[in-house]
Amino acid sequence: MFYCNTSSAQVPIGQWREHYPYFKTLFTQSSEQKTYCATPKVLLIYNKSDHDLRRISTINGLSDVEISAMIYDTDNEQLIIGYKSGNIDFIDRFDKIYNLPSLKNSNIIGSKEIKQITFQSGLAYVSSGIGVIVLNTQKREIKDTYLYGPMGIQMATVSVALHNGYIYAATELQGVYRAPLTAPNLADFNNWSKIPDLPNVNYSHLFTHVGNLYANIKDPDYWKSDSIFVFNGSNWQISSFLAGEKNYSFRNSENKLIVSHRDIVRVYNENLQEIDFFYTFSGIQPQPNDAVLDNSQYLWVADRNKGFIKIDPNKNAEVLTPNGPLGENNFSLSSKKGKVWMLPGAWTISLGGMFRIEGIHLFENNEWKTFSREGSAALDSVYDLVRTAIDPSNSNKAYFSSWGRGLIEWENDKEIMVYNNINSTLKPRPEYYWIGVGDIKFDKKNNLWITNAHVNECLQLKTSNNQWKSFNLFPYCNSSKGFVHLIIDDNNQKWLFNQRGNEILVVDDKASYDDVSDDNIKLLTKSEGNLPAGEEIYCAEIDKDGKIWVGTDQGVYVFFSPGSIFSENNDKGQQIYITQDGIVQLLLETEAVTAIAVDGGNRKWFGTAKSGVFLMSENGTELIEHFTRENSPLPSNAILSIAINDATGEVFFSTDKGLVAYMGTATEAKQDCNDLIAFPNPVKEDYTGLIAIRGLIGNSEVKITDTAGNLVYKTTSFGGQVVWDGKWPNGEKVATGIYIAHCAAPDGSKSCPVKILIAAQNQ
Repeated sequence: MFYCNTSSAQVPIGQWREHYPYFKTLFTQSSEQKTYCATPKVLLIYNKSDHDLRRISTINGLSDVEISAMIYDTDNEQLIIGYKSGNIDFIDRFDKIYNLPSLKNSNIIGSKEIKQITFQSGLAYVSSGIGVIVLNTQKREIKDTYLYGPMGIQMATVSVALHNGYIYAATELQGVYRAPLTAPNLADFNNWSKIPDLPNVNYSHLFTHVGNLYANIKDPDYWKSDSIFVFNGSNWQISSFLAGEKNYSFRNSENKLIVSHRDIVRVYNENLQEIDFFYTFSGIQPQPNDAVLDNSQYLWVADRNKGFIKIDPNKNAEVLTPNGPLGENNFSLSSKKGKVWMLPGAWTISLGGMFRIEGIHLFENNEWKTFSREGSAALDSVYDLVRTAIDPSNSNKAYFSSWGRGLIEWENDKEIMVYNNINSTLKPRPEYYWIGVGDIKFDKKNNLWITNAHVNECLQLKTSNNQWKSFNLFPYCNSSKGFVHLIIDDNNQKWLFNQRGNEILVVDDKASYDDVSDDNIKLLTKSEGNLPAGEEIYCAEIDKDGKIWVGTDQGVYVFFSPGSIFSENNDKGQQIYITQDGIVQLLLETEAVTAIAVDGGNRKWFGTAKSGVFLMSENGTELIEHFTRENSPLPSNAILSIAINDATGEVFFSTDKGLVAYMGTATEAKQDCNDLIAFPNPVKEDYTGLIAIRGLIGNSEVKITDTAGNLVYKTTSFGGQVVWDGKWPNGEKVATGIYIAHCAAPDGSKSCPVKILIAAQNQ
């Protein structure tokens, strides 16, 4: 199946945007003017009057990722958001955000996750991993904390309800507790007692409706029904209400109870009689996580598969979900000619399979497309897609490697062929049927080279005329070795990287594919190739000068002269020395480097397992940027993959908590200046961002002047782009008017101008 929606326009230089999936939504709340819907990482805000839909994430205001609870505070006209980390945000009616990080930043040991929030009489009762947190919502501060377990121990609390003068707290597998609201000190555990009538099971909700109190017990099996207990004023009893249903949320609205079930939304009156239901709307089969009914009788649904849904009183549905990839896993990124491919498959630490079947994601022209198994026979049978190779001669054609089922050939948004051991030379693992294709790369003659893991024939070739060749490299390759990464250097030598064995196998086939007797083969190890003392090789990349950069569990190693690897004075892996804060040290020596990308200016982007992203200079000795979860919109410091859109310079970061991108300052260089543009253009006089001149010949000299010829700015391009801050050398902003960027190739052979208009506000 193919999914496609409109996406946002290109972002300015130096700015971020998220590329999260929006099809899985968790919660929804509604006010008079707005309706809110939360995904795990983004808050969607729909304005009921002008129908505008806004997205708020860590990029533009949210303090955290992994939203876990949400409630609307009608008294103070604000939304309260809780996170798995214990963080809390308040968003007022003007969308201004106030953060309360007290619980997150506390020294409390254990989970601080906020499970639910209950609001009553100006106070918000927060069910958290430690107990009940009480918020004064007007002051936006913590008023009290109830550690009500025996001897005051922490209790993982999933839901809170207030009923007939008591506060009730449901726990994870430890029963339900209550205390009188008139108790002098609810922070004293002695005022709390466990309810003996209720079992120690997995509760999901406490809720009230027309004077009654209910407790929903959630069966962990998706296909099994929940159970509900009701309190009759003196004891608890099993209720027949909602028997046979799986329940996801309970919301009250004007004596109506709105319940989200596994695949239907039902509305009940004060007598618990069903008065309406929504099992399909405008052809949409719901899988609701949450639903609310507003004063205008519009139903708003947070759906597990379709996202944010608006249903009018006539049951006409409108899907409000923004464009994004359909899937949460983003293991591998690849980009070429303005297209960015994202694949969900992965391997485990021991190089086992993850068996992910989410499909293929493509970002092109500011729009995500997802190709899923419902519309593709290949994607229905192939799992764990891990690497992409884009055909150099046809940007509409790509190949995807599967860590278990071979290779997919793809063209014009559909599969052409699935290659396995039947129709190619690919080999399954000897012990069982499993074809692990780890990496795929094109050489300069459009031949596709393939690593085939855990077999003797670990190097495979599909020629440009569709002939297959197999290279038996035993004993270097065998069933115990997983050569999963591949680099083809400027001398057409193949570098195969054994991720778990800390080995590099270099093969020079001398372009004689049918004669292996003249091949040069060399195995680089800790002793032979000066490889690091660690055990893992996570990634490798070749830069624009032909150097090979290798990411390991002990930093970065570089092969400066790969062409000499078979000579007597062969090139061995070397580490880079840098000076940081006056101290000489090895580049990222304490980091596990999990991803490497080279931008248009030949600068190096390094992703790490725990410390975010580093942008280093061309030779790796100067730190230019260091982005982390703490100082940037990165959702996590664990980086899985990095890819750069060569057309725009946008740098995509795949993390274990989602995909974001940063608009970088370097693009790929051009051979001419036919595509030269300035962006943005025209530039409003109050604009404070960077102005980009894109489409340059590499290392162009750029001089910006006013119309009188006065020099305003001079620089040399990083690849195919330069940026200008719109100021004179003294830091003063330029006046409105026309400015000319004179762009000259480094050898002076070509010169191209581009005009930039700095426009007044009223223009």
